[in-house]
Order: sequence, then structure tokens, then C-alpha cells
Amino acid sequence: MTARGRHDFYSKVKMLKNPEYLTKRIGLSLSRRPVMPAAALRYRLCEVSSRRIDPRQLSRLLPLVAATGDVVVRTAEGLYANSDLAASERQEKCVAAMHALQGLALTAEEEITDPVAITETATASIRMALEDAGWQTRDVPSGGHSSDFLITRPKGAAPLLATVITDGEWVYPDALRLWTHARAARDVGAHPLLLARKVAPVTFPMLSAMDARALQFYDLLTSPIPDEESRRAADAIGLPKVRAASLLHEHGMFTQLLNLLAERPDAPWAYGASDAFQDAMERGFADAPVSTDNLSSWAGQHTPLPPRWVDAIRTAVDDSDEHVAEPKARRKKAPSKADTG
Repeated sequence: MTARGRHDFYSKVKMLKNPEYLTKRIGLSLSRRPVMPAAALRYRLCEVSSRRIDPRQLSRLLPLVAATGDVVVRTAEGLYANSDLAASERQEKCVAAMHALQGLALTAEEEITDPVAITETATASIRMALEDAGWQTRDVPSGGHSSDFLITRPKGAAPLLATVITDGEWVYPDALRLWTHARAARDVGAHPLLLARKVAPVTFPMLSAMDARALQFYDLLTSPIPDEESRRAADAIGLPKVRAASLLHEHGMFTQLLNLLAERPDAPWAYGASDAFQDAMERGFADAPVSTDNLSSWAGQHTPLPPRWVDAIRTAVDDSDEHVAEPKARRKKAPSKADTG
């Protein structure tokens, strides 16, 4: 999916005002997989369900839900477990889950044990495949990230400045790395291109507004090439599909990238993009984290979006908890006469 398409943010992502709905959804997920890391809950609730939850809200609300201990508990290993599991069974499943994560060089929090190596390997995979397909890539002259590289296009068209983002965090409109990458692209006369595991739906109109593109690969990248046993173990604890970083070029995203390279090579991608981008730089978007009000003001002024999109941006980047209610404790079932003798 690229930034060119039309996306209905509200049809895909449910914005929560309290954790009651989330508690129910977590309970359903843990009824199928009784022990999961936070990354698996995020994947199951935010990416593949029919009614998806915004992952930032999940991150804020999950500790509140787990603190009650009614539906889910956070284990000593940092995993999340069905609270109805017996202690011995919970421990057994936690050991199996940690073994699966260690086999993929991951932690309970989906922290890659060597993120720099993963990113460098994935970047090298894409660059080598591009060059094999006849495209020229080169390092950024200065000021770029290690995962940044230029892709030269024919007929004097502007090159693309690509960056590979391998961590599990979604890319939001207020992400500092999005704007610093866009500035680096401007400095070398290129179009910004993000190759990321996941981009928040609300980010795509922002990308269009600054002549940028994003392609998603969804998979969880690992250092070792996962065997069938590792894949089954990952699925058993709810993780996304796993793929070796060295084989990222085999993902369907690479075909999308090849198609993108030939897209309207002699025409700008977005009308008014230069004005919008210049205003973003003057507002300091590439220098410090972007505030909600500043981003919403910029979006309303420079992108032809209906008001609900601006509202979605506000909700997606709002980090305050002032509207988050405390979860209600689950009502305990009264003992029956048979139980009491």
C-alpha cells in the first residue's frame, strides 16, 4: 500500500475512550493463545482483527487492564497471560514462549537483541536486489542514517531517498524520524521513501502532502533464518509472520518498490508539496517531537482532508491519559450451594 491510495482511518482502527472494550478483546485473544508477548497482542488486536485498535492506545491501556488481574496478568518475564491459568500451567507456557522468542533473537517486549545488525542486513538485502534488477543505489553523501540510501532513476527524474525501518513501532505523522528523513531527502534533491514494517493509516495523507511514499512489509524481521519449528513457535504465541532480514527482498513489497520506481518519472507526485514541506520545516517538525496542535494545524492548512482526518490525527498523536478511565474489576461469581456444601 502506498501513500497514493485513499484510506478510511475510522473504518479500520477503533479509538478507545476507556479500557472496557479492550479488556473484552484481550480476553478473547488469550482464550486462543493463553500466553503472549506484548508484540503479539499488538499484532492480533491492532493489525489483523476486523476491528483494529490503535496501538498507541493499546500501549497506554494494557498496563491498566493487567493491573486488575481479572482477565490478563503480566508475568515476571514481561509476558501477558490469561488470568484463569493455573500457576503451574502459566509457568510452563511462559518458559515455552521465552524459548520461542530467544530462538528468534527477540525479547518479551519485541526488542530485537541486535537492531543495528537487523537494519543493516535488511538494507543490504534490498540494495543488492535493486542492483541485480538494474537500478543504481548509492550511499547518502552526509547526514543520513545508516539505513538510508539513494536510488537513481532515469531521464533526469529525481532520485528516491529510501530508509528501512525494521522495528515493530508504527510510523505516525508525529514521528521525528519521518520528518528528519524527509529533510535529508530534500537536502539531496530526492523524494522520501519509507520501507517499514507498519505505517499508521493516518500517516499516508501526510506522506502525500510532502511528496513521499511508504511501502509496508508487515513481517517481523529476525537475524537467523527461521526454520519451520521457529515459525510454528512464533505463531503459537501470536507473533506476526517471521522473515529473515537477509531475505527481505523476497517479500512482495519489493515488487511494489520496482513499480514505484517507474511511477510518473517526469512529474511531481503531489501538488503544493514544496509549500507544505517548507512550512513543516519552519515549524520545526524535523528538530523536535511534533506537538498535536502544531501537526493538526499544519494538516488542516496544507492537505485537502475532511475535518474527521484532522480529528483522527489529533487522537492518534495525543499521548495524554486524561480521558482514560480506570478499568472496572470483573464481578466475581457467587459460590453455588454445591460449592459451599
